[in-house]
Formats: sequence, C-alpha cells, structure tokens
Amino acid sequence: MIYPYNFVNDKYNKDFMKNIISNYVDSVPGIEYFPEHVTTKEYVKYLLSFKSPAAASVPTHWNLKNETIKYCENDCLVLYKVIETFNKYIFDLFKLNIHNCPTLPSLAFAWRLLFLDLII
Repeated sequence: MIYPYNFVNDKYNKDFMKNIISNYVDSVPGIEYFPEHVTTKEYVKYLLSFKSPAAASVPTHWNLKNETIKYCENDCLVLYKVIETFNKYIFDLFKLNIHNCPTLPSLAFAWRLLFLDLII
C-alpha cells in the first residue's frame, strides 16, 4: 500500500494543513506527495484504483480520512504479523514466550538465564 505522506506534512503543504486536513475528499494527490521510492507505474495503478468501474474515465473521489484509516489498519496488521512470526521463531528455537519479556533486553536476559541453566 502506498500513502501520500507529504500530502499531510505541513513542511510540504502548509496551505492545505491550515484548511481542510481531515475533510479532504477530492482527486488523488499528485505523485510529488508520495515517497520517492513510489514509481510512476505504482502511482498510476493506485490512481486507477479510484476510477469508477462504470465510467473508467470518471475518477471517484479520494477521501483522506478513509485512506488514512486504511493505511493505519494495514500498518497494525503488518506489525502484528511481524510480532507473531518473531514469537513463533523464538519459541520454536528456545521455548521462550516473548510476551513474558516486555523489552528486547529482557528477552536477551531470559535467553541468557536459559542457557546458564543448561550449562550449570
């Protein structure tokens, strides 16, 4: 998923920020508002996803609030998957549950204690 970070960043878009940030419903922001790594091909594909199926030449409205919510939900799902995969990996290797260790240093300490018990 791509998101126009610079569109909501007052450094790049000061006039917009003063006026209508959460109520913006209009055309998709220009490619200059997307991160540099977004290619023209990706941008055009994103742009086309907002075209009405009935009339391909008529763009539907892009809603900043809805797109921001979708982006945040996707971000949370991805983070959940990373934590879930990391937990499984650590449990499979060391039989440690990362949920019992609130920080990486505490996880490292638990791992160290586990191996000290095996050595002693």
